[in-house]
Amino acid sequence: MAVITHDSAEAILDNLRALVRRHREVSSTGSRQLSPGMLPDPLGALLSQLSAADSTRSTDLAEKLRVTVSTLSRQITHAESCGYIQRRPDPDDGRASLLSLTPLGVQTLIFHRRAQAQRLIDHLDGWAEEDAVDVACALDRLRRSTCPESHAAH
Repeated sequence: MAVITHDSAEAILDNLRALVRRHREVSSTGSRQLSPGMLPDPLGALLSQLSAADSTRSTDLAEKLRVTVSTLSRQITHAESCGYIQRRPDPDDGRASLLSLTPLGVQTLIFHRRAQAQRLIDHLDGWAEEDAVDVACALDRLRRSTCPESHAAH
């Protein structure tokens, strides 16, 4: 197997950094005004993480989101007041709660993801579908090669 050069690795890293900056411009983080259907990033990330599991504890969720439990607690309170998530007692630990999406939370997340996709489509005006598929495949390959936990899932 051939080894890539430092120059190629640096070019990949430079492009990844630029891609993150571009993502912020396209996503709600970089927007002064959210597109219809889009959620602020912390709320979108919270709902996305909850959609990946049937239910989870806030401590596990905080770790996945890489935020403090107190920060997450404020986000949970907001999401709960909006009707996006529900708490229920953890049968294994009476002191803990399990969090899950409500039907409204699921529907809101679907609309959020569609709005994000539409915003990206608008930014990539003129791209051919084949080009988008090629980029998606290359990014998936990069993600799988850099995330050991994703190897076990594939």
